Amino acid sequence: MIQYKSAWEGLPIIKLSRSETRGTSILCAVFGLRTEDHGRMLHCMNCNTWKGRDVNACINQTKRGRTRLERSFREEKGPPGEAVKQFKDV
Repeated sequence: MIQYKSAWEGLPIIKLSRSETRGTSILCAVFGLRTEDHGRMLHCMNCNTWKGRDVNACINQTKRGRTRLERSFREEKGPPGEAVKQFKDV
């Protein structure tokens, strides 16, 4: 579905490897430290926030995708072949 929707919008997809997605659902999206697992909710003792496991994983994967995007931009010295679209409130 993601490939279909991105093709519809004309956006390329950044595919993260298994090692890049490891730990994304349990590490705090703000501090990057291990959180307390309470079923589908996570609690970070450092920033005292509660996040859903899936939301937290999406935030972490977005950060890792952007890191890969910046790295590919520096290596190619031109426009990267991968892109991450930023959504803005309209």
